Amino acid sequence: MTVWYLFANGIAITALPLSPMILAMGRAHLSFWIQFLPTLVYFPMLCWMITVWRLEGAGYAYVAYHGLRVVLQYFVVRNLLNFISRRTRPSVILDAQTEENPSSLAE
Repeated sequence: MTVWYLFANGIAITALPLSPMILAMGRAHLSFWIQFLPTLVYFPMLCWMITVWRLEGAGYAYVAYHGLRVVLQYFVVRNLLNFISRRTRPSVILDAQTEENPSSLAE
């Protein structure tokens, strides 16, 4: 069981920078839901896995909890970064010819 808890903590450590990233992007409500939803899934899964696999089931449930949390955080951060990059992209891209001769824009 200790191995499963160590594995779950390794998963949690790799996702450590994702939660502050979501907060820094001004999406505190998303950070809350990413913590809350896996917890709602974790408790029924914990009860079921303990009845099936006893103490090892607690370790399996903990790995599943952190795995779900990391996946949710990853996809939220990826979508937020894509949204920000689309919003800040310049609308007009000048090619080399117009940069050398700005008067050609008037034509």
